[in-house]
Formats: sequence, C-alpha cells, structure tokens
Amino acid sequence: MKYITAGLCLVLGAGAYADAVLLSDSFDSSTVSADNGLRYDEMGTSGAVGSGAWQAASGTKWGIGGGSVTNASGGTNAQNEGALGRLVDISSLTDSSLNKINLAVNFATANQSETLYVHLRGYVAHATPAASRQFGNVGATNGNVWEQQYSSGTTVSIYNLNTGVEVLDSPQAGAGTAVQLSSGTSGAQSVDLTFDMSDYAVSDITGYDYLGVFISRNSAGVTPMATINDITVTAIPEPATLGLIAMVGTSILFVRRRLVI
Repeated sequence: MKYITAGLCLVLGAGAYADAVLLSDSFDSSTVSADNGLRYDEMGTSGAVGSGAWQAASGTKWGIGGGSVTNASGGTNAQNEGALGRLVDISSLTDSSLNKINLAVNFATANQSETLYVHLRGYVAHATPAASRQFGNVGATNGNVWEQQYSSGTTVSIYNLNTGVEVLDSPQAGAGTAVQLSSGTSGAQSVDLTFDMSDYAVSDITGYDYLGVFISRNSAGVTPMATINDITVTAIPEPATLGLIAMVGTSILFVRRRLVI
C-alpha cells in the first residue's frame, strides 16, 4: 500500500510541471486602445483572452475584426508603423521549472518587402509602479519599440526575453533585438520559436512580474498589409525535469508490480 501511495503522489505532483499560457489571442473579442503608450494600469491577466486591451499610438491604423488584427497603411509614422502592445501580470506563477518561452504566431503580409516583429519583454518589479507608469513607447517606427523609462533598478528592471539581455538603453530595444517574423516573403506564414532562459540572468518565468508583448512593423512595401491571425506566448518546463518524473514514476510502478507478484 505504501508503494501505491507513493506512485499516486508522483503522478499528481507531475501535474505541476505543465505549460503555462501567458498570453493567447485569436482576436475574436480583443480591442485596441489608442493612447500612445502601455501603462501599468492597463495590465491584463495571464492566459486570459481579451484581458487588457492592446495599446497603440493615437490615430493608429491597426484594427481588429473577423478574427484578426490588420494594418494596411503605408508610411513611416506612428499611426502606420507604431506597435501594438499588451502587458500581462505573471507574478502569480510559482513553477521554477518553467525556464523556456515559446512564441507561436500565424500571420500574413501582402508584400515581401514588409517586415513584422515581436518584442518580448520581462519586467522585474522592485516596487509597485505608479498607475501611469509607461512600459513601452508604441509610437516608435521602423519596427522599434523604445522603453519609456529605462531600467534603473529602482522600480522596474526590463529584460529582452528572446536574448536575456537587460534593456538599458534604446539600441537594446530596437527592431534588431526583436523576433523577426517575416522578411523577403509574403502571404500566409507562421512562426513557432522557443527560447531557453536557463542561461539568462533571470533564468525562469517565476523571476518576472510582468510580461510585455509588442507587435511592430516596417511597412516598406508598395502595397503593404500586415495581418496577425493569432499569437500565443507560453512558458514551458525543462524537458529533463519531465523525463526524470516519468522515469521515477515508472520505476515505482515496476517495484509495486514485483511486490504484488
């Protein structure tokens, strides 16, 4: 009976080592709010679709409808190229095995010269930010997303989640440090990328308090149109951890079977 109890505990305990969806949006019920920045008081809830509106520059050409978000405008200004941004509270996560970030996006571009980017930010709060504290400048052009207040270590430290580098100044927040979704291609496309955080200064998702997701573009095409059909950001556990749990669980079941025989 003791072996049966131990086996059950391991099986139940393994449930803690599951993927954690941080943001998942198919743009069926989301909204865009155009107020030039992404503030602390506009934060959404981890994994909740439509929790917290996407923020964009005043007069933005990004629009949601029919299960996608689209921008069909050209020109290098904040309305046409400025980013969409979402801020998500992930401070309740406690599973330190979640040391990988997966980004999955289904999208389309009308012109092969247009480029789409996703900026992933992890924020570590050293104190509660003011309600109006800006977490990102969504009015930047050419695929960039500048920080409104650079990391000083006093209130919030900012990290680029696809590189692990702390964002201290503008070059570290440029398009060159973002995830590039498209370049030299057009039509329907998809990206599915996983970033290993185990070597980062903040090495698992529990070290971050907030997640920032920004979609930006460089509309260089003659007939530009960017469409995002869905985007998902997921924290996933270290595969070795899952393998160890499965191996130990199998061993205990084997011992129990031998004892029964």
